[in-house]
Amino acid sequence: MSSQSIQQWQSSPTGSTHITHTYVAQNCDNCIHAIGVSESAVVCISPEQFNIFCFSCWDGVAWICENCMKTPIDGEVIGCEKCGQWTHNGCMHNIDVGAKYICSQCCPENKTTELKSELYDLNKKLQKKHTLVHSLRDEISSLGVVHNKTTDENKRLQHQISKDAIKIEKNQRDFICEQSLNDVLQKESKRLGTELTTQVNDLHKYYGLQVNTLKTTLSNEEKARLQQIESLKAHLKKSDSDYVKLSLGITKYKQNIQKVQIAMNNQKQECSKLKKRLRAEHDDIEKAYKILKKRRIAWDSRFPDQFNTVKQALWVKFKCAKRFVHGQLQLIAKTSRGTKEFTTYEELFKTLSRFK
Repeated sequence: MSSQSIQQWQSSPTGSTHITHTYVAQNCDNCIHAIGVSESAVVCISPEQFNIFCFSCWDGVAWICENCMKTPIDGEVIGCEKCGQWTHNGCMHNIDVGAKYICSQCCPENKTTELKSELYDLNKKLQKKHTLVHSLRDEISSLGVVHNKTTDENKRLQHQISKDAIKIEKNQRDFICEQSLNDVLQKESKRLGTELTTQVNDLHKYYGLQVNTLKTTLSNEEKARLQQIESLKAHLKKSDSDYVKLSLGITKYKQNIQKVQIAMNNQKQECSKLKKRLRAEHDDIEKAYKILKKRRIAWDSRFPDQFNTVKQALWVKFKCAKRFVHGQLQLIAKTSRGTKEFTTYEELFKTLSRFK
């Protein structure tokens, strides 16, 4: 998937841009610095491109107004709270800077864009939950391996103690055999027997203490690991529950998008019906206008027979004409100052006599 620069996204925002909070650490596509978790960023999406930019890079690019083709100063530029696109305040629109500004593309009427933005944020949360579940499962597997190693070490120590006890018993039997064969060495044998017995007792005590200490240590560690495993299982169960809730939420948002699309289709059908009705009304008006045009009274350029020669000459010279509208006489004459209108013959000839 290719990428675009910030200036390209701002000058021709054909894709979808919106402001969101990141749920996993990501790098800005412009400065390559990491955007921390829960920090705001501008996400730009189109069918062929995807980019994410930090606010420092997005605000730092010089923006050119497409209406006046100038670079406004900072006080004359205001950004949309949802999509991050800039508007030249005072150029085509006067915007209240004190209130949060939302452009026409992000108004509540355009619910589809808003739902897509929320769906994108929910998908990011779901990816984070999947990563956490996999890490918890790996940790549980490593704890099981440690438990198996401690059990093998305990068996090895018990086997070593058994071998030492067998050796001691063999030494005792050899000592008794030598005592029966050599009476001379009886006293020495007793002394050696006493020493061996003492050593054996001391050895038994030493290994007994070591075994008890090891058992206690292993028991405490095993209890701690079992408690940790139970805690991880509970956390995993909660993560699975959150995953189910998020899946239900995504399904609900998809249903809302379908409802909005159905509502938009209904509005389109209503608009189509309204256009047909307006077209029919326009045709009726055209018919009425044609009928009215046919009924319009034409001008008569013939002068009355009772006019004398002077009036007849003036009538012809100034191309006069007459007609009766609802019984009212109307007269016109074309003079050097334009077409004049009159209501009586007396007024007509009085005015025309001045243009001789």
